[in-house]
Amino acid sequence: MDDALAHCEGGMRCLSCGLEKAKQIRATFRPIPPRGFYQRGQKYHIDDYVYILPSKGSSTLYKLGRITKIKAMDNPPQAHVRLYGRFDDLVRKIRKTGSPSLRTDEVW
Repeated sequence: MDDALAHCEGGMRCLSCGLEKAKQIRATFRPIPPRGFYQRGQKYHIDDYVYILPSKGSSTLYKLGRITKIKAMDNPPQAHVRLYGRFDDLVRKIRKTGSPSLRTDEVW
């Protein structure tokens, strides 16, 4: 609560205004030199594993990936992620096609 009130501007301290300002600050992208960035209250670095929400309409709950490169100073900033498959997706693919694809560089 003190953190939210610290973001209040002017003479009056307002909890709802402070919470909104704190939320905006957390959502702001900030680079962490030399190989990281901060967004939505979380620090990310190269070789971190991340959950990725798929595009709307996808039947997958989430995708799993590893950050391989960060270009935090670019406009817009970029994070390159290598996606990893989920075991249950592989089983579904084998059942559907009849043959497993065991390529390790396949993007899911």
